Amino acid sequence: MERWVNLVENNCDPARVAQFNDWYDNMHLPDALASPGIVRARRFEAREFRDGRARYLAMYEIDTDDIDETMRVRLAIRGEEVKRGRASTSFPNLSFSLWRDVLWRQLSEHRMPPNAAGGQRWLSLVESNCDPLREQEFNDWCETVQVPDALATPGYVAARRLRIKEFRDGRGKYATVHEIETDDIGETVRLRTSRPPVSRPDLERPLWREIYWKQITDRSSVK
Repeated sequence: MERWVNLVENNCDPARVAQFNDWYDNMHLPDALASPGIVRARRFEAREFRDGRARYLAMYEIDTDDIDETMRVRLAIRGEEVKRGRASTSFPNLSFSLWRDVLWRQLSEHRMPPNAAGGQRWLSLVESNCDPLREQEFNDWCETVQVPDALATPGYVAARRLRIKEFRDGRGKYATVHEIETDDIGETVRLRTSRPPVSRPDLERPLWREIYWKQITDRSSVK
């Protein structure tokens, strides 16, 4: 069974943030987790504004052998949510989607030993393309050099590499999601950026680098 990640970015009416978060956490996420294949849903808030990206990010983890069928079923269920007045469209001008249903297949997952210190949970999202004639070399470098270098940063506890299902204008073909545990994200960012850069400009074409998101919700489906 394959693991997929569905990323959704959206903004909301600044005057209705509390309503937006209440709808997302207490109505939309339970509905999404009731859909076959969706096993976990997390929400994040961007650390700082980045042009072209949203304030909020939702990340749905999906286990399936047929992502097209899983998304077809999810779309049908979403239609029922609209009829029941539970979808975002049921609350006009509450949610403004920037990127909806960007699907990524998980290629690998690397985890460090449990972080005894714990702390707030963050994501760092990096997207990139590569030289299409050297794709295998690029992937080997990411797995053996780039990911281990990131995980050597204090607070970085896991890294997942993803490949986009289909081209979406402005997005990378590959993404790396770093999971971070820290009570001082500013210091963690400083440590990360103070490390000697690991780069292969002959292979990698960065698009979005080190977008930091603070986790605000974590829900799992009941099995």
